[in-house]
Amino acid sequence: NQQGILVYNGQGSGSAYSGPYIKEFFDNEGIPVFYTDIMPPGLVGFDVVFLSFGNYGQTLTNGTEFNQETTEIIADYLYQGGYLYIDCGSFFGLMVYDGFSNIDEIESLFGVDTVITPLTYNSIDSLGGMPSSLGENLTFLHSTQSPNYYIDIMEPDSTGIAMFEEDDYGIVAVQAEGEYGQRTVCFSYSIAHLQDDSLSTNELLLARIAEYFDLLNVDIDETTDNQKDISAEIYPNPAQDYCNIKLHVEEFSEASLRIFDISGKIVQGQDNLRLEPGNDEIMINTSSLSSGIYFIQLKSDSFSVCKKLVKR
Repeated sequence: NQQGILVYNGQGSGSAYSGPYIKEFFDNEGIPVFYTDIMPPGLVGFDVVFLSFGNYGQTLTNGTEFNQETTEIIADYLYQGGYLYIDCGSFFGLMVYDGFSNIDEIESLFGVDTVITPLTYNSIDSLGGMPSSLGENLTFLHSTQSPNYYIDIMEPDSTGIAMFEEDDYGIVAVQAEGEYGQRTVCFSYSIAHLQDDSLSTNELLLARIAEYFDLLNVDIDETTDNQKDISAEIYPNPAQDYCNIKLHVEEFSEASLRIFDISGKIVQGQDNLRLEPGNDEIMINTSSLSSGIYFIQLKSDSFSVCKKLVKR
């Protein structure tokens, strides 16, 4: 009776997994998932599958190794039009290392033409989202995952789209929509550990992936506070009955404030806010909001800033 969303988190060592993070994301949205650290003998029947295998480390003793039978299970699911997300430092690299005979078939199902797996350590310095992809206008500056060895560099084929390119390295994430109706996202880094100094961008990316898999409807102005004339911080976050936005603006502004739920619906708002130059603070009553993930947008003629809020 397999159905709904499967979230699989490997049992190996290292801090490069995303399963608990993905589960919490859907828990906050009230969307049930089947969460497990045991790889099922089949995936057909699940609407969407998330698999996190970690990173294998320098001596291949970290992460969660899989075998060719696992990739055959994945292939069967994709031939049935399944929707699948995978993060793994060297998903394709392991197949080459262990001599899987079906690697060309798996690459094709994921919209990948060629893969290079440098046999080196590589901790990200900057990932840039690619145009017309789920990563468009998103940037990650670093990652807290460990270890960071043997990161796959992927070149998409005609059915694939490059999602993220790492500076001085290559394409490390590819999305694809194939001939069997399958949709895939393959990421060489753990989405749970990606970091952005100004915004919880991985939450926005996961929301976009969920929309790509027909789980959510996201319609949010996702501009970030990278303008030099404003900085913003929300506290406490997570919040219960209230939260504050701590601001610094360079000049007087009139702004509007909107709170969006994860579907993009406006659930709260305020217009004609007067922001004085220097430090300012806005208190927001959140007692009427249900538990979940929200985005608070503050917008004027000269800036737009969007911050994630978790309501407990």
